[in-house]
Amino acid sequence: VGVGDVLVSGLYDSLVEGIRYVRANARVYAKTTREITVTIPCSYEQKVYLDRETDGGAFSGFFEEKYLNFFGKRIKFSKKTGNTGGICDTIEGEQSLGLVQGVGFPISVSTVWHLPYEMRTCTRTPAEAEALAYVELSRRIAALPGGAELLSKTIKTYAGDEVFVLTCTLVCVEDIGRVREIERG
Repeated sequence: VGVGDVLVSGLYDSLVEGIRYVRANARVYAKTTREITVTIPCSYEQKVYLDRETDGGAFSGFFEEKYLNFFGKRIKFSKKTGNTGGICDTIEGEQSLGLVQGVGFPISVSTVWHLPYEMRTCTRTPAEAEALAYVELSRRIAALPGGAELLSKTIKTYAGDEVFVLTCTLVCVEDIGRVREIERG
């Protein structure tokens, strides 16, 4: 059997009625082999947030802005605006104000935080890289199309100075049939 071969057809040939189209309902099971390779680098870039205490005050990019939201209008009541340098994440939060608990009013206070960060090169231990590789392997196996029955799983690993590689060979029994419409003509 090769890819694209028709194993179950919706054409019914009768001596009395001739050829007619019917709906074929079948499953085609096959023993398949899949290979999944997961590569985890031992060094990676990580976002590290800066603040006045940890960076010695050298980076003054952290600040917040306050706004009063009053019936659809946004009124700023903090002095500083915009990002003052470097790269940063912007996070916004809103707190509703109400005079009576449980009754909403169209008045709120918004706070916008600008959090500076820098990208730093970090390293993983071989054990950390291996643990991440197994987590990623589990994620990829879970993402395979449903209905497969696992017969065997073989895992090979390689731990180098720069990378950890996990190769998994899966042998499954799965429904490989694909529906293809009959071309009438």
